[in-house]
Amino acid sequence: MAAAALALCGAIIWMLCGRTALALEPLLARPTAAQLRWQELEIGALIHFNMATYAPGGTRPGAQCSPDPDTFNPAQLDTDQWVRAFEAFGCREAVLVVKHNCGFVTWPTNATQADGTRYNYSVAYSKWRGGKGDVVGDFAASCLKRGLGIGYYYSLGHRPGKPAVRPTGAEELQMLRELWTAYGNDGNLTEIW
Repeated sequence: MAAAALALCGAIIWMLCGRTALALEPLLARPTAAQLRWQELEIGALIHFNMATYAPGGTRPGAQCSPDPDTFNPAQLDTDQWVRAFEAFGCREAVLVVKHNCGFVTWPTNATQADGTRYNYSVAYSKWRGGKGDVVGDFAASCLKRGLGIGYYYSLGHRPGKPAVRPTGAEELQMLRELWTAYGNDGNLTEIW
């Protein structure tokens, strides 16, 4: 009896809708072309290289996450070596943490506050390479040389406590525009996180 009722319901639905069960298949969710391209990358790397790399205590609870910008000093930085290692592992993209919860940015941002004051918690305010260092620029150039997809992790979150630097919403927007146009306008930007 239940099987007959189910068959009758199916026949009524088919008559009302004018479709068979197979015709409903296109209504199922399908990945977009961009999602399919991302899935084809298969293996990627995440590089969490930021102020916490050099801060006393790293990212442990209670650790000072935002020391003086001069604490950040990757004197032997070799992003080409990073990319060669990723390739050896089979990675097709690499995602770099460009700003984490402490507020330090690893490129010399030109973002300004409403009063015109430049955001001052970046590599431009460190001694590294005389304030001319640019981790994001080096990373992007290395990825482009080797054909690796580029991704950026930019945290809008902020760890509570002092002396964490908190950019304003306007500064955040400026930084994101700057990041995606100056370091992602080559067609190789595969991920924004």
